[in-house]
Amino acid sequence: MALGSTGTAGAQMRGDDESAYATAVLLNRAWKACEAEAKARGFAIPPEPPGLGLHGEGGETKPEFYFPFLNTFPALLRDQERRHFRKAPLLDPAKTAYKEERIEALIGQLENICARPSGRYSADYSVSGSLVVQALVKEGWDAVGPLLDCYEHDERLTGVIPASHAGPRADLTILDVRSAAYAALESLIETPQFAPPYSDRKTAREEEAARTTSAQGVRKYWDKYRGLSRDERLFAILRDDNGQWLEAASIMVQPTNKPVMPLVSWGYPWGLPLDFADATRMLGEPLRVKENPSVTELLIKRVHNTLERGKDSADDAGALNGACNLAFCLTKWDGQAGLGVLQELYACAFQKLAPTHYSSLCSHMDLAGQLSAMVQLRASGRVQTRKPTLFKPQPSNL
Repeated sequence: MALGSTGTAGAQMRGDDESAYATAVLLNRAWKACEAEAKARGFAIPPEPPGLGLHGEGGETKPEFYFPFLNTFPALLRDQERRHFRKAPLLDPAKTAYKEERIEALIGQLENICARPSGRYSADYSVSGSLVVQALVKEGWDAVGPLLDCYEHDERLTGVIPASHAGPRADLTILDVRSAAYAALESLIETPQFAPPYSDRKTAREEEAARTTSAQGVRKYWDKYRGLSRDERLFAILRDDNGQWLEAASIMVQPTNKPVMPLVSWGYPWGLPLDFADATRMLGEPLRVKENPSVTELLIKRVHNTLERGKDSADDAGALNGACNLAFCLTKWDGQAGLGVLQELYACAFQKLAPTHYSSLCSHMDLAGQLSAMVQLRASGRVQTRKPTLFKPQPSNL
């Protein structure tokens, strides 16, 4: 039966729905017969061992079936039955006449996407690279509403079957269409802050609750910023006292010739993702006309705010990490103002890295990388220094 499960899933990955359905029907019959026979003989259902690998959680659990590796098979069977008995074929986006119809057709085609492993683990699958997902992103924010409906209610499956970096698994999990819809949503709104938390052992109810919270966050964000251009949205986020400042700043200073990649933080091992030698026009260039406040003034203020936010945090270096990352964005945007702020943070970093100061190993390791980058920027001579303005009082209209 393990071979039957793998064969059905493999056919779905290849887009061979005819073979997938035929195999699923045969497997379902065999599974029911074996379950009934095992129960008739009085066999006990053996408990499942704890999760595999570094992230294994909890102790043994008692599965519902004699063959627990088939616990995801019912969903696959339902999806294949839906495909097999479909009365009308999916719409072809190329043959649609209107934008709304094209978006609907593209969302319909999400069930046929596939993806190859990316990154260092075989479990890392990027559906964002799918041609269908990219086409939806090109439709702009008009696609957000239909994609939200798909994310909240669509129960179809795709042809993507991620592997586990902890080792081979008998129970195959197939990526659902909702995940592909969220990938498109995240690319459209250019922020990952609403991604549902990952857990390998969430119940169906917990997954639904996490998805509902995620969708509500995306919808509020969409309602708040819809109708604004990217430039105006980023500027509004910087002006918002509760905004995701680093995300907005990191997009502003990214070159126009590369895909947008919002940065929530620079994780371990820390590395500076900004190329200060790249003179390509930045995405936020149209915002240089802003005054009272200017982008430079706002970024300086937000560096200060970030430090203030972390004053009472148990992680004594976490706020300084965030302030340094914002200051690097400021330096990319305005070299003279940025180096003035970095000089102040440079001294703070030295104090935090003293042997007598220790709270968070990761934050201190990140700070060591940031300190090195600050030293190199000061020594490079590519930007001019000026009197630090980090704690300069800001006008009230900020």
